[in-house]
Amino acid sequence: VVVKRVFTMQSEAGNVKVMKVLLNVRNRGGLTVNNLRLVDRVPNSIKAPTQHGNVSPTHVKAAPEGTVMVWDIASMKPGAEKVISYRIEGKINMSGRMSFPSAVVKYVLLGRGVTARSSSVALHDKK
Repeated sequence: VVVKRVFTMQSEAGNVKVMKVLLNVRNRGGLTVNNLRLVDRVPNSIKAPTQHGNVSPTHVKAAPEGTVMVWDIASMKPGAEKVISYRIEGKINMSGRMSFPSAVVKYVLLGRGVTARSSSVALHDKK
């Protein structure tokens, strides 16, 4: 299971200066899962993240739809949980609504490819 949350940390009228994104990956199953790949995207209207929490991404690349970040996780035991965070800084115009695409985790379990997806996160300006 992967859950994505976005927090605005500093904001002024109509603009957000700092946001923190939390990705919470949890193994709810009864088996150890190996070779997980977590992929998250930042919209192209936002600069690429500069600060990461305790786990830095394995790959960061620019794409037409924004910045793509990939974390490779070797294994997760049953019930294990990993929290991955990164910080986005810069002036972000929040006129109306901004949405962050869902994060995706892919792994192979019992010879079958499995994909878990978080919900997309929408931020609204407070009027």
